[in-house]
Amino acid sequence: MIDLHIHTTCSDGAFTVQQVIDRSKELALKAISITDHDTLDGYRDLPADPGLEIVPGIELSTFYGGKLVHLLGYFFGVHVSRVPCAVCQSDKEHRTQDTGHWKGLTDYLIKVRKRNQDVLKHICDHLREEEGIPVTYEELLKKGAVRPTLALLALRLLSRGYAKDWREVGAVWGRIHRELEGKYPPPAIEAGIKVLKEARALIVVAHPGSLPMNGKGLAEDGVVELKEMGVHGLEVYHKRHKPEDSVFYKSLAKKHQLAVSGGSDAHCRGKEPEIGCVSVEDGVLDLLRQRFAQIYG
Repeated sequence: MIDLHIHTTCSDGAFTVQQVIDRSKELALKAISITDHDTLDGYRDLPADPGLEIVPGIELSTFYGGKLVHLLGYFFGVHVSRVPCAVCQSDKEHRTQDTGHWKGLTDYLIKVRKRNQDVLKHICDHLREEEGIPVTYEELLKKGAVRPTLALLALRLLSRGYAKDWREVGAVWGRIHRELEGKYPPPAIEAGIKVLKEARALIVVAHPGSLPMNGKGLAEDGVVELKEMGVHGLEVYHKRHKPEDSVFYKSLAKKHQLAVSGGSDAHCRGKEPEIGCVSVEDGVLDLLRQRFAQIYG
């Protein structure tokens, strides 16, 4: 079995890259993909021999129809050891390291990183000024991370007792979500598709059944439009999909000749369903590779 949608502490997960690998091996998974939000940072932490196949991946946050839509990008046409780190001590250093088909994606991620830093500063200011929680962005920087993340802030709230579990942390984010979305909107979906294509990624719409499209998920006309925009597949299997959702999106994928993917979307937060809770047969990965070869040669 394989799991092609896993997050780490490099974005908003609670497990480090090594913990994800260790847990995946305990579950006897043959392959996984680390798909952190808007970053490839996790790939700098991979051991030389992880002991299972790791498919290069990322999850981009984009806007489509005024709604937040996540795009999964896979493969990039390289072995996992050649995925560039998408965060460096300086943008100049980053640009000298990354050339060719990576440049558009890495430049894009640098801009998104700046946006995410602004979001995190805003959250810290809101927590301190509006809710009386004494936390600052500068304090998070002192923890030694290359860049602070929402996961690092969440762990701080949990350790200090300002939230008792990840569900309460989510409620904190929810209270200021609209304000953040209005001030710091993510890139348009067209931009995300463009940079993923330039980076030679297989592009998959994440969890279409749970997208906020009139409370009904992504409809067939939306699937058709996204395919016309350049999307290659649908994440048919996901923990928030009911069985009938998976049947529906599998039928749409077949009808419109789109690739099929799936994964747990694990964030490994306490009682939340974690790695391997949704997994797919090995043959799905083979079919994804075939589709990638058809598109990029």
